[in-house]
Amino acid sequence: MQTLSDPESRMSTARVLILGAGFAGLATAIRLGKERAKAQVTLVSRRNYHLFTPLLYQAATGLVDPDHIAQMVRPAARKYGFTLFEGEVSNVDIDAKTVQTSFGDLAYDYLVLAIGSETNDFGIRGVS
Repeated sequence: MQTLSDPESRMSTARVLILGAGFAGLATAIRLGKERAKAQVTLVSRRNYHLFTPLLYQAATGLVDPDHIAQMVRPAARKYGFTLFEGEVSNVDIDAKTVQTSFGDLAYDYLVLAIGSETNDFGIRGVS
């Protein structure tokens, strides 16, 4: 598997496409920016903010100001040199190395899937 530190990758700018601006997606974009990786980093997210979910209950109970649990992603994009697109992903074509989004198609050399998860209780009584 080719990595960003391989000599072949260093000769041209690699296109890194990150899907999801949760903990993993945002951390990946920031890390690549901090390491000054020779890459064009693009982050696609449904929202233009990162929600710090561990503090949701404290915001709901009034212990924490709701403004402190949602951080805008654009300042990090400017600081660490990645591009942020807000939109939905509808298809990933691994063979063509493209992703279809609500704002158009994006090509990539490296794809990071950091879209999170949703729980499913499969209708089992008492699980939810």
